[in-house]
Amino acid sequence: MILDKLEHHATYAGLGENLKKGFEWLANTYTLDTPEGKYAIDGDEVYAIVTSYKTKPYSEGEFESHKKYLDIQYIPEGEEMICVTGLEHLIPKTDFDFEKDIVFYTGDGEPIRLPEGYFMVLFPQDGHKPGIMTGSERLGVKKVVVKVRC
Repeated sequence: MILDKLEHHATYAGLGENLKKGFEWLANTYTLDTPEGKYAIDGDEVYAIVTSYKTKPYSEGEFESHKKYLDIQYIPEGEEMICVTGLEHLIPKTDFDFEKDIVFYTGDGEPIRLPEGYFMVLFPQDGHKPGIMTGSERLGVKKVVVKVRC
């Protein structure tokens, strides 16, 4: 897991060409005016999903992980908590869905605040529960998840 401000994205360019492409799209193409939807960056290798939603209580979230893609989860507006832990601390509650590249778990993890302007890179070994409230109220969040083929 990596947590940093988007302005430092070039620090991670050496971790792979696909990751670099995802960060460059976030830094140079994405704006707050980008409509919700899916955006091809490099075919199925790298793509982005722009969404808006309200954060939820911890009890309503689910841990998940992916095998084919890693996530760059970026918050351009608002803030949320993402709970993170190693897969060895989680118990699968669904079979792995190869088509959707996702499996869900039960368990617990460390809540990490993802404030406006920051991103988190979540690798296949990182179980994560995104979209969690940072306080006692559901807050509106604009989020971009860049899916990067491992």
